[in-house]
Amino acid sequence: MKIIKLGLISAVVLFMVATIIGLLLPSTVVVSRATDISRSADSVLPLLTDLQRWPEWIEGVKDNGFAVTTPQSKGVGAKAKVNGNIITLKGIEPRKVTSLWEGGNGFNQDAEFNLFTDSANTVTTVQWAFTQHIGWYPWERLGSFMNDKILGPVMEKSLENLKKKMEQP
Repeated sequence: MKIIKLGLISAVVLFMVATIIGLLLPSTVVVSRATDISRSADSVLPLLTDLQRWPEWIEGVKDNGFAVTTPQSKGVGAKAKVNGNIITLKGIEPRKVTSLWEGGNGFNQDAEFNLFTDSANTVTTVQWAFTQHIGWYPWERLGSFMNDKILGPVMEKSLENLKKKMEQP
C-alpha cells in the first residue's frame, strides 16, 4: 500500500512540476526563415499566392500527396491538402500572404509570407513565419521546443528552392 501511495504522490508532484515549468514557457511559438531573391516583389508574389505552384518550390509537398481542394487555386479562400493538413489562404496583400495550416491532430498554425524590397525594387527579401498558439498542457509547451528543429530545415530548403526558381535565367 505504501508503494502505491508513494507512486501516486510522485506522479502528482511530477505532473505539477512539469505544469509549472510549462507555464513559464511562452504560449506562442514562432519559427521564421528568410532569403533574399534578386527579383522584384511583383514577380515573386504569384508563386506565393497560387497553391497550384507551391509544389514547384515547397520541399516535400509533392511527395506527400499535395492537392488543391477548391475550384480556384489562388486568392483568398483557396484550399489545399497535404499529409493530413488543410491549408487555407486567408489574406493576400501586395507585400503579405497569410494562410492557416490545420493539422489533423488539432494543432493549427498561422503561416505568413512577408516581402520586403530594396529601394530599387531589384532584391526582395521573402520572410516565411509559422506561428503556433500553444495550450497550457505541459506536454504541449515542452513539445513546442521541437518546432524550430522540425520546421526550420524544411523552410530553409523551400526558400532555397524558391530563390533558385526565381533567379534562373
